[in-house]
Amino acid sequence: MKIDCSITENYLKENGRRYKNTDVRMRLAQFTSKDNINSSISDLQGWSDAHPRKTYLEDLLEKYPSIKLSDYGVPKFCPSVLGYQKEVCPFGRCNAEVSTKCWNQIMEDES
Repeated sequence: MKIDCSITENYLKENGRRYKNTDVRMRLAQFTSKDNINSSISDLQGWSDAHPRKTYLEDLLEKYPSIKLSDYGVPKFCPSVLGYQKEVCPFGRCNAEVSTKCWNQIMEDES
């Protein structure tokens, strides 16, 4: 799933993901001019595009390409059934329409 790094919230999340296991000093960019900011955004966008985040559905289809999907294009059960989520469905009772929201959530990074 492509992330727009020109949006501040997305930039901060992706930058944190990029430098997750890196020395804190390397995370701090020196923004001395608008050009440096634009260059940093462009650089991070390139990294983010090269390292896309997966949705639960993309991960499932990668592992089980022949799984039967509903008319909504997702399995007929909630991702929490397979342990993708730590808690029961965050959207309430999972039906076919709600299940689409669940399956299209971005997966948390593995630690």
